[in-house]
Amino acid sequence: MVGLSLIGAAAWGKGFGIGYTIFLLLVFLFQFGISCYCLTFSRKQQEQLFGTYWGLMSNKTRRTLEQHLNCCGLFRSEHNREVFSMDAKLCIAACKLTGNCFTCGDLMLQHAGETLKFLGEVGLFFSFSEILAVWLAMHFRNKKNPSTIKNPLTIADKCATHEQSTKGIPGE
Repeated sequence: MVGLSLIGAAAWGKGFGIGYTIFLLLVFLFQFGISCYCLTFSRKQQEQLFGTYWGLMSNKTRRTLEQHLNCCGLFRSEHNREVFSMDAKLCIAACKLTGNCFTCGDLMLQHAGETLKFLGEVGLFFSFSEILAVWLAMHFRNKKNPSTIKNPLTIADKCATHEQSTKGIPGE
């Protein structure tokens, strides 16, 4: 994004820089908000989310998930004992044969917690790089392109060279 900012400002001028700066600020706010939400998403909220979607899944989808994760049921708790006992009876995971099964909810919570933490940290890193891009866009917004500015030393050198070359000519 920082590179795009510099290229755009050089190619399209000041109007692009202001619009691009506003766009970057909006991207920063969105990305920063999502990153903070990922880092603050609590275990209880995750459990509620998994519980809601577990209830919406068909039995076929539940069995496929249990088979892939090698687990049975969502959570063992008092308020969903009936659902868990039915899931345990219908479970076709390989761990059921050994009698040593984890609940799918615990496995998914562990993975979700790690993933949300990682995504939040990466999102924060890149959201702050957006602020760097905004600063660069604002800083270089009113600067002139150095290649278009005539170097005063070069002009002075040409004048001095011209004066030295004309000193030997009579009539001047």
